[in-house]
Amino acid sequence: MVRKTFLALSVVLAMASASQAALIGSWVKTGDSKTTNALVYPNPFDTWEFRVANTEAAPATSLSLNFTSATGALLTAGSTTFKSGTANPVVFGFEAPDSFFVLPSGATQLAATTVDTAQQLQSDFTTIGALTLIPTGGVPTAVAAFSVPHGTTFGNLTSPTSGVIFAAGTAIAGTTVPITMGAAVPEPATLTLLGLAMVSGLGLIRRR
Repeated sequence: MVRKTFLALSVVLAMASASQAALIGSWVKTGDSKTTNALVYPNPFDTWEFRVANTEAAPATSLSLNFTSATGALLTAGSTTFKSGTANPVVFGFEAPDSFFVLPSGATQLAATTVDTAQQLQSDFTTIGALTLIPTGGVPTAVAAFSVPHGTTFGNLTSPTSGVIFAAGTAIAGTTVPITMGAAVPEPATLTLLGLAMVSGLGLIRRR
């Protein structure tokens, strides 16, 4: 009886773990108090990346992102919204603070509607030919990069009350999946199932 119970709980636990598949977004600070030529930008600035880990079964081929700052903390160099990497542009040999989306490797065309201002960075875009934007496997992929005035509270965004409003979603196999913030940790229900499975397992060992 104990063995059957343990097996059933193990199956339920495995199913619950599988349901944890998701898109997990995180902020990563890549530069602190950086400076450049005063004619390009006179004040120190910090650089951040927004990375997304995909634990879904299929890769993401389209993306919807909207970053809005109520304090005007997002820097921008104008119409250079999409870049092939996360590095800021270089103007006459000096780094220019900017905010932009990151193109996947090999991207040649993107269909997009964007807003790129000092207060907002927004885009809804789909790759031509279903090019992968966020691959599977759970390895974080940088999808946006930001330069902000030094000391701006920009990371650890869990709600709009932090000053930067974030909303995102991406299409995977025709289904829109939201990007959640934070680490991919088990939910309380999953932890409860894990505890029950362990207790049942210990009971089986004790009975033997």
